[in-house]
Amino acid sequence: MWVDEWSNGIVEWSFTEEEIMDVFHSRNLEIPQSLLREFQNKIDNKKYKRNQQEIKRMEDLNKVEEININLQKEIEKLHSGGMWV
Repeated sequence: MWVDEWSNGIVEWSFTEEEIMDVFHSRNLEIPQSLLREFQNKIDNKKYKRNQQEIKRMEDLNKVEEININLQKEIEKLHSGGMWV
């Protein structure tokens, strides 16, 4: 089944869960609840991992920004004639 590819596409915002479900409904195909739960769990797990990676990326960017701010302050001190600013 294409569950893994579909869940990747949903998590990557290539398409929506509703679009996939609409295809099944338009063909009068009923999906067992157990498979729907498995599909939703897979989506939720992948979204969680994606969000954790994004949080880590943002934290890393904040650390870089903090370093840049501190470096800029040090440069300003040096340009002002010393460390007595």
